[in-house]
Amino acid sequence: MSNAATAAMPPAPTLPDWVRPAIEKFKRLELEYMASLPLPLKTLLGDGDPASFDSDKHHMRLYGSLAFVLLGVKPCALLAHGVSLPYTQGLVEAALLPVARDFDLQGHGFLVEKIQHRLLTDNPVHPGFQGAWVVANTRHSGYDLARRTFLTPAPGDAWATGAPAPPYNPRKPKPAPAAFRAAATIVTEAQIGAALGYPLPGGDATVRYIDNTESKELNTCCVPVFEAFCPGGMGDIMPVLQHFTCYERAWAALGRDLTLDSEGHPVLKMGMQVMQAELRGQGGGGAGGERGAPSRRGTARGGRR
Repeated sequence: MSNAATAAMPPAPTLPDWVRPAIEKFKRLELEYMASLPLPLKTLLGDGDPASFDSDKHHMRLYGSLAFVLLGVKPCALLAHGVSLPYTQGLVEAALLPVARDFDLQGHGFLVEKIQHRLLTDNPVHPGFQGAWVVANTRHSGYDLARRTFLTPAPGDAWATGAPAPPYNPRKPKPAPAAFRAAATIVTEAQIGAALGYPLPGGDATVRYIDNTESKELNTCCVPVFEAFCPGGMGDIMPVLQHFTCYERAWAALGRDLTLDSEGHPVLKMGMQVMQAELRGQGGGGAGGERGAPSRRGTARGGRR
């Protein structure tokens, strides 16, 4: 981050003394869990190539999603993986539950709960989130929406008595049987985005926030810690930048640098390039480092963040 950008940011908030150690412990346990995966699971997550999983694993890490919840800016985190429920459950048992226990997340106002019911989206080929886990900040203004979205089954949901979800093949996704969907809870993808704290839920553009500090420490292309779909119009840029600034400030409280990857949002990328050129012309330096730099996108990626 440039000196000019650092000076322009308000001071990072003071954290409770348990937050940073909790995040660091989850980070460590998540990486240890990934390293311990058996070869068949790495092969599955790497789309048939375990080496692909090893090279792209930093794209599917979820420590950032949990961190933003514990930092107070994100209403909830969703721990999910569309390809492998056993992977998610293993991560929860290896990393999330030990952190929740050791740092008394419940006592600090955080809910940790498994999605038991048949939670599907309005995308008919999406596998849904049954078996995923939610970490929610009960003091956040978005908590009620998060609970309604992820943890409240519809009256006709047959999760307790119905047949399990049909197998999901990511290479050939197909809709679940009509009878299964009729006895499920269906929420829109826009509502899911809102519950997860996206800046502008819905849309075809994508923005990612990158832990630039972690990327440099691990000498890897990038470590995404937040990813969101959003509209891609010119009038949608300012809410995204305001959202990023809020998350950037929270990340700075950890002593870490957050950058904005706008490769998936061409209009935002163009607008940021114009703003940076204007700042350079005024002698103001860059605006928070090189944001929107190209980054290789991995295939071994988890669910929503």
